Amino acid sequence: MIDRDHTLPICKQATLLDISRGAVYYQPKPLSSRDKMLMNRIDRLHLELPFAGARMLRDLLRQAGLDRYFRFYNTRRPHSSLDRQTPDQFYFESLPLPMAA
Repeated sequence: MIDRDHTLPICKQATLLDISRGAVYYQPKPLSSRDKMLMNRIDRLHLELPFAGARMLRDLLRQAGLDRYFRFYNTRRPHSSLDRQTPDQFYFESLPLPMAA
């Protein structure tokens, strides 16, 4: 597909193949073992209970003791999309400060 040793620049090759240059340079990050375990658990739940929606799956995962992980993942884990801030830091720093009387 893309030949990095070819005389034609990579951006021209991507244009000719009608793919974005970002797709050419993208390097996926490896998943942690905890994330893999969680995804496997969700897959198993989907297979066991195909009628279960998002709320029911959430409740089943909470019963399995994964709510602590969700709380960490959604509030205290630094996110790359938030400039390495946690969601709590990002949210609370953007709130306006109350005016002093």
